[in-house]
Amino acid sequence: MENTLTRRGFMGGALAVATAALTGKIAEAKVPAGLPAAASLRIVHLSDFHWGYRGDWNRNLSATVDRILQEVLKLDPKPQLVLVTGDLIQAVGESAERNKRLEAVKAKLDGLNVPWLAVPGEHDTFGDQGQAFKTIVGPLFFHRNFQGLHVLGLDNVSQGPFLGQAQSAWVQDQLGRMAPTAPLVVLTHRPLYDLFTPWNWYTYDGDSLYGAISRFSHRVCLFGHVHQAISHRTHQTNNTSGLPASWPLPAPGPLERLQPWPQGASHPDMGLGFRVMDWTGSGFKVHTTWLESPQPEAVLT
Repeated sequence: MENTLTRRGFMGGALAVATAALTGKIAEAKVPAGLPAAASLRIVHLSDFHWGYRGDWNRNLSATVDRILQEVLKLDPKPQLVLVTGDLIQAVGESAERNKRLEAVKAKLDGLNVPWLAVPGEHDTFGDQGQAFKTIVGPLFFHRNFQGLHVLGLDNVSQGPFLGQAQSAWVQDQLGRMAPTAPLVVLTHRPLYDLFTPWNWYTYDGDSLYGAISRFSHRVCLFGHVHQAISHRTHQTNNTSGLPASWPLPAPGPLERLQPWPQGASHPDMGLGFRVMDWTGSGFKVHTTWLESPQPEAVLT
């Protein structure tokens, strides 16, 4: 398992920095199901903006998010698709402020001039079970075909840490329409597997999803929520977390209570960044880009 702050030796190793939206730029199905995927695609994986947060975990969050998006714009080759795994905003009870925050993040992502898709996090659906997200960003779960790459965005937050029977039945129907040779990317906010249940880092019925996608030769599950770099293989499927654009969280296990720490003055960007995933025509290659030192590091092939 990849683990960021342990990798960096931070705090003596005791702690470790261990959707759905459519902008209108992607058609419902650009490529008929029977056609092969593009020979290569570059995808950026963003997560956990928590737009609207004010406090010591990140004392200038808007500037941090802007810098991450600037690093995305510097990529060469340029990305053709951006995927966001939830918590676009910090939870807020007042509906007008919730709308304002979602609209602000949507404008930021639109400013990349790259097609993007997002699934909701629990902060995005707080207070209205995702109604504002659906209105401003897009549906809570979706299937899109982007140049032969199938993207399945799922909601495991709005009703609780599960997919539920209705969404699971919809998933089965959508998967039945796809060729098993097509590359498949699954997006969720919470991890589908039991990463650490005491901190709600799991999806109650996630195992059923792994069984449903097992016939696909090239598949990967992307998630957010955990605010750290984790790569884990289970059910013969690679699972990769998005790096936070807000603040890191400790590794699961050493602490009884999940609690971020104040942003450090010497390393304010520690644990922050994004992933780049390249579809090569025969598999996925994932790289990590840290905001502290934006040199990509290979994760999975």
